[in-house]
Amino acid sequence: MHFSMNTIMLFPGTNNVASITGVNAASKPTVADVDNMLAQVNADNNTVIYVNLTGQNILNQIGKDANITMTPNDFGYSNQIFSWNGVPIVVTDSILNTEVKAL
Repeated sequence: MHFSMNTIMLFPGTNNVASITGVNAASKPTVADVDNMLAQVNADNNTVIYVNLTGQNILNQIGKDANITMTPNDFGYSNQIFSWNGVPIVVTDSILNTEVKAL
């Protein structure tokens, strides 16, 4: 088995990092909020959305209200969202529910 990895050095800035903060059960982002966040960084094939389990659950909830497109490769309906407009969603436990502002 062969593994390879491409590495880059990323300096965070307003053109490559965006966030939606203060998200909880009472204050959920809208579909437009997520779309606007991706527009802030000119999302492309190198863009990734990082969330914790709470964020993933909220994206699943608001995503169900949006238009869901099924492809012939989809064998069954699932409410689990793995990407948002083609941008992959990565779940990580390094984002705490208690974080209230972007770093």
